[in-house]
Order: sequence, then C-alpha cells, then structure tokens
Amino acid sequence: MSILDTRYKTICLDFILNKVNDVDLIFSISDLETSDFYIKVTKNNEEIDLKDFQTVLWILREDGTTDTKDLTQDEKELGLFYCNLENRYKNQVGVYKAQVLVKDPNTLEQKMTGKFEYTVTKDIPYIENSADSGSGQVNISYDEAEKAIVFDCDAIYNAETNTITMEVG
Repeated sequence: MSILDTRYKTICLDFILNKVNDVDLIFSISDLETSDFYIKVTKNNEEIDLKDFQTVLWILREDGTTDTKDLTQDEKELGLFYCNLENRYKNQVGVYKAQVLVKDPNTLEQKMTGKFEYTVTKDIPYIENSADSGSGQVNISYDEAEKAIVFDCDAIYNAETNTITMEVG
C-alpha cells in the first residue's frame, strides 16, 4: 500500500530504463508553501532503498543558473522523496529543468536520473502589480539627503511576507 498523498503529483524516474513519466508540474510565482510533489526513483521498475545515499535535486533555471536541494527518502516507502519547492527554487517565471543525483557516500559512485521539468507562471496579482520596464536594469544610487539607498526599478511589496520583489526587464 502506497503512502502517497494523492493531492500531490509524482515524478517517476528509473535508472535502468531511463524513463521519466510525463507529469505537468505548474506552480505560480506567488505560491507559498504549496509547491509540493513526490519523486519516485526506481531501478528497472523495482523499488530501491536510497536512505544511506546522498540524494540531491539539481535545478536549472532558464537563465542558466543552477541550485540544489537535498532530498530525504520517505521512512515508509523505498525510493520515494517528498519535495516542497521553497521560493528560491521557483523565483523566476519560466520552465525549470531538474534531475536527481544519487551518490554513494562510501564508494563515491554517483548516478543521475533522467530530466524532468516544472513551470513557474505569473499570476493575476503579479501581472497587475508589475509593469514591464523593458530596461533590464536596476539603477542603484545613494540619496545623501535621505541617507538611503535608492533602487530605480519596478518593485512589489508583499505585506504578508514583508518582502520586496524587484522586476527587471
């Protein structure tokens, strides 16, 4: 009996068969604590125990930058990893590519799974509150009279999270 929460989608990756199921993972850029999914890693369609292995999700953004997220195998189901994408893993609108790296800490052998993708979209509040400046720049200056750093760009203040998001280009 699987412990999968059916509210979340599952990406299935197989080392030998090099298969990736086709699951549409779409998140809004303003989603908070709701970007959850499972990753199921198998070997030749068989469950494998990866609890003693270092398992890392590698993420490639459209702009070419990468990030990593450590994954921990579920205690009840072999090869199953719960993943919640915090904001830093979905902070740009676009298509992200991802792959799981599994590394044996004893032998240093490592294996990459096949790639999968997820999409981060703009939503209505994000679109309504940001204008397209087209400049692709943030001008930073110091206002001596105000004793403050001044950013010349489009910015959105989120009172709920007490954060400022700057739009460039």
